[in-house]
Amino acid sequence: TWCAEHFEEPPSVAMDVNSMSTCRHFVRAGLGWSILTYMGLGSCKDRDIYVSPLRSKDGTYITRDTNMVYTKDAENLVVVKTFIEYVRDYYKKHTVVDNSIFREYKE
Repeated sequence: TWCAEHFEEPPSVAMDVNSMSTCRHFVRAGLGWSILTYMGLGSCKDRDIYVSPLRSKDGTYITRDTNMVYTKDAENLVVVKTFIEYVRDYYKKHTVVDNSIFREYKE
C-alpha cells in the first residue's frame, strides 16, 4: 500500500536478501534503500543512516501487529506463563518505537 501511494510504478527490486543484517550493510554501502521493521533496524538506529517511519498519504504511521502464539497447554507451564505476563506488562508500560531515532529528511 505504501509503495502504491508513493510511487507511480512499483519500485524495481534489484536484490532480494534473506537477512536484515545483510540488507542494512547494503544500504550502508549505498546500494539502495529498504523497508525494515523497527526491531530490524539494529545498528541503523545509532549510525549515519537516514531512518524514517513509514506514513500513509494522510500522515498516519503505518504499523503492523506482532502476535505471540502458544498453545493453551503451554500457558500452564510456569516459565511460559511468566514470559507471557512479562511481555504483556512490558507493552502496557513502554512505547515500542523510540521516535528520537527518526530524523526529518531534507534534500
